[in-house]
Amino acid sequence: MDIVSYNQGTTAKAKVSEVDTNLSEVDNTLDMDKELSTDQSAALDSLGGLTMPLLGSVQAGEVVALNASNQVIKVTGSNIDNWIGIASEAKTDEDVPLVTLGSIDSNQAGLTIGSEYFVDTDATVTTTDTGFPIGKALSVTEIIIEE
Repeated sequence: MDIVSYNQGTTAKAKVSEVDTNLSEVDNTLDMDKELSTDQSAALDSLGGLTMPLLGSVQAGEVVALNASNQVIKVTGSNIDNWIGIASEAKTDEDVPLVTLGSIDSNQAGLTIGSEYFVDTDATVTTTDTGFPIGKALSVTEIIIEE
């Protein structure tokens, strides 16, 4: 599986393509478009991760958002529509966590392979349609972030 993450203007983009056993590319491409502010866009690193200071604490695998001060915060019911990705590592207040955008997060547990997942108000992913799709399970521990 090839994953290409990049920044195009103020939109974070990722493209995922698969290669079948005959080594030909399968037309099964997922595109991720996430609109970011100019400041957020400038913070994207070359790996498709977002590095900004954290407000509060976050565990690896939790869904995060950005607040009005461009700080990474754990998703709650009041900021769920501002989700940006999944924390790649556990961090505490004012550390700079790496946030996975438009690629594979492997910090999950108990996922159902092939199922669609959504952002939940407790910073986890769920199969219940909350109106905020995040991606599809590739394995019991991995999710491809599609939004």
